[in-house]
Amino acid sequence: MSSPSLLVFTETEVDERAVVTRLGGRPLAPHDFVWPSCGDCQRPLQFLAQLVTSGAELLLLFSCHSTDCAIGGGPDLPSNRAVRVTASNSQLQQAPANTPLLPLTAVELMPFDQTNRPYDTARFDPGRFVFGMMGGVPDSVSRHVPHCTACARPMGFIASLEEGSLFNFAGVQAFVFACEGCTAAQLFVDDFF
Repeated sequence: MSSPSLLVFTETEVDERAVVTRLGGRPLAPHDFVWPSCGDCQRPLQFLAQLVTSGAELLLLFSCHSTDCAIGGGPDLPSNRAVRVTASNSQLQQAPANTPLLPLTAVELMPFDQTNRPYDTARFDPGRFVFGMMGGVPDSVSRHVPHCTACARPMGFIASLEEGSLFNFAGVQAFVFACEGCTAAQLFVDDFF
């Protein structure tokens, strides 16, 4: 991801079938997609967001909605998943039975200059609701680069998401990273950054 953008709430309607960055609803994925399950409770994970990382790729974010499972944690926590899929030939996926869906929410990608104004300041501007940031690297993660659990290479920052009206991250932020060397992606829900 290149220049940073704020993920800002907009009241614009969004088509669930569109290849766009959005929150909630149902994910787009290829026909052979397998809905991820929590490694702790074995229940299907709740779909959080769909991030467009390039014209041909989507990152789908999932987290456990059970109050019995840990929300925060590093890359080995089995209740958080980031899944990379190709956007071409993707179709809407139906959530498994008894898996709640978050409301479909459109976001605007609002570019901002991170060098003159840090993310932690920009996200509190009055008059807009900021869900997170894509691209760039927020100050809070610039010193902590996770390594891919599959190939051990440093991972690239994709996005951060804020706890708020849609997400319950136990009072902390979520961070999304993807490996440039393989197809791995990770969702960290923690304050260890």
